[in-house]
Amino acid sequence: MSDPAGLPEEVARAADLLLDSLDALTLLIVVAREPNRIWTLDQVAERLHISRRDIGRELDGMCRRGLLAVAGDGTGGDLVSYRFAPADEECAAAANEILEAYGSRRIDLTNHVAARAFERLLSTQGRARSRDES
Repeated sequence: MSDPAGLPEEVARAADLLLDSLDALTLLIVVAREPNRIWTLDQVAERLHISRRDIGRELDGMCRRGLLAVAGDGTGGDLVSYRFAPADEECAAAANEILEAYGSRRIDLTNHVAARAFERLLSTQGRARSRDES
């Protein structure tokens, strides 16, 4: 069975688990293609042409989801750096589902991630509107 964007169910589940934006999809593709590379925030921002603030948010999200390992804390000249390193087999398998779909069903995957991001935005706006009306 597939989702409305045409993705197999397991790929849609993996994308829902690990990705919350198209920027996150792009970030995953870039870091996973060079799994042994150590990335700084500035390097990723420059590569993806995304603001430091936005890519910082995406890097933090990827760390929370168990896709990236982080080193350094940014103090005393110690740069924070990131590396693609799924935390467990489940996370690695989900990332692989996404990477395979990106190679063979890129448009379907992109449509799915964009649609889910839009749904979350509408849901957030609806909750804000409900609070304002209370």
